[in-house]
Amino acid sequence: GDFNYRFCYGTGPPSANLEFWRPLVKSDVKAGTVKLWEAAGCAPGEPIFVPNPQAASEDDGVLLSVVLDGSTDKSFLLGLDAATMQEVFRAQLPH
Repeated sequence: GDFNYRFCYGTGPPSANLEFWRPLVKSDVKAGTVKLWEAAGCAPGEPIFVPNPQAASEDDGVLLSVVLDGSTDKSFLLGLDAATMQEVFRAQLPH
């Protein structure tokens, strides 16, 4: 179809190897491809895209998600490079 955007982000369906834990998903709606971030025992919340103010491309920015770590029963703020879906940082939260 005709889109004014190329990428969208969200949580995906449960992975077979991760039981009910869901991955974060980046979909390229023009190429029909996806990239995932997933970690065993981790349940991410709905991601938020924060664009780079000097963005060179549509996916130039950081993807933020609060993630529950089932192994510690605590959460952390996850920052991913939105272009590559590679982890940039984790900030531990007190709960």
